[in-house]
Amino acid sequence: MVNPILIIAISLFGAFFIALISPFVKRTGKIIAFLTIGFDLYIGATLALKSLRTPVIAYTAGFKPPFSINLVVEPFSAVFLLIVLTIGFLISLYYLAHPGEEPEDKFFTLLILNLMGASGIIMTGDLFNLFVFFEITAISSYALVSIRKQKASLEGGIKYLIISSIGSSLFLVAIALLYGQTGTLNIADIAAKLPFINKSVALVAFLLILVAFFVESEIFPFNGWAPDAYQGAGEGISALLAGVISKAGLYALIRLTFTLLDLPLRSKLLIVFGIMTFLIAELSALKQKRVKRMLAYSSIGQMGLVVAIFGIGTIPALKAAIFQGVNHAVSKVALFLLVGMVIKNLGIYKLDDYKGLGRKNPLLGLLFSLAILNLLGFPLFAGFWSKLSILLSTGKQGLYLLLSLILTGAIVEVYYYVRFMKILYERNEEASHLEIHLLEAIPIIAMAAFIIIIGVNPGLITPLFEKASEAIFMKFSYINLVIGG
Repeated sequence: MVNPILIIAISLFGAFFIALISPFVKRTGKIIAFLTIGFDLYIGATLALKSLRTPVIAYTAGFKPPFSINLVVEPFSAVFLLIVLTIGFLISLYYLAHPGEEPEDKFFTLLILNLMGASGIIMTGDLFNLFVFFEITAISSYALVSIRKQKASLEGGIKYLIISSIGSSLFLVAIALLYGQTGTLNIADIAAKLPFINKSVALVAFLLILVAFFVESEIFPFNGWAPDAYQGAGEGISALLAGVISKAGLYALIRLTFTLLDLPLRSKLLIVFGIMTFLIAELSALKQKRVKRMLAYSSIGQMGLVVAIFGIGTIPALKAAIFQGVNHAVSKVALFLLVGMVIKNLGIYKLDDYKGLGRKNPLLGLLFSLAILNLLGFPLFAGFWSKLSILLSTGKQGLYLLLSLILTGAIVEVYYYVRFMKILYERNEEASHLEIHLLEAIPIIAMAAFIIIIGVNPGLITPLFEKASEAIFMKFSYINLVIGG
């Protein structure tokens, strides 16, 4: 039987093997990282398929939860595990065509550890190990953002380090409070004991957890690190921030607020902070002159939208939020990788410098257009169905103010993305021709294919989102699955 522990073990072996062999055989880190992450993806996909029939639980030392460390893969965690590992694999494929940041051995070791940490956050059923994986992900992220040792990279990495360190400290305090009340660290066990613990302690722990994972999920006002981190990081790492790190943070936020501390205040706080993030970020994106910074604010805004829809708390809304989270990951990773190709080949950063690039390079223009139109919810693309689901699930609950704010933010988003597409296709005889390497194009073409295929037939993937939304909605099923009773 495939065991979730294998993802952790293989990642550690791959990271150790790079460190072991790199002094003797140069430039092997990217190949080892690609193979390691590919094997992790195979295991993750196998676990995800199995979890649709029977959830998978692995535990250590021969003891069952709550007396042991345990890993859990059920439909909700399976979706996020697939997002993280698929995006990680595509980024590792992209790096086969590009040199990693120097020193390469350390860069690819950190990349593997980052994906291992994100996978651990998603699979663990234990609060303290969630903290451990949170720290592994965060520390490797700081290093990956600042590894270039340029001013912008160091500034982004340091801001991320400071704000995220505060978040992780608050999370540790929350863990201590809950352990003091329940005598356990198991998420399902604490959730079962929630009605019997001090309500004030539960509220304080809830607020601390909310702040800690608002940081990782890029939610206002705890996302001040994000624009600078996206701007300063290498293009593949910007894609990693959008597609992996933010999604692991989102998973932890939803798992802990829906399962561990299911308090009445949850819905209002998620909706209010989520929609504030969406509107502020979209307005900020409108003013940007640099492409990466525009994409960074757009990414923050999309995360805010997803959190707000999760806050509605109905199964249709949860399904829509998961669908939108997947579409955001696919489109934004594709856009960051495309921008990376332009920067590495042409060295241009500003919006105006993209004038005519889409006309001069039809494949580049097509891939940019597909990713952007998917984000905007253009008909017959995957994003159309997730945006439609968001509007329907919001309207069905009579949340018309929220619906109007979502539409307002969407109009702003349409404006600056259409402006960007207009720049891409303007006439410019001085626009440069871009040589696209096959290996760097494959991951982006794969994401474009996903956008089109799911747009034509969303039924291929929506049953998985249905099961995932039911799994997180029915918290007592999770409790019964892990500890019984």
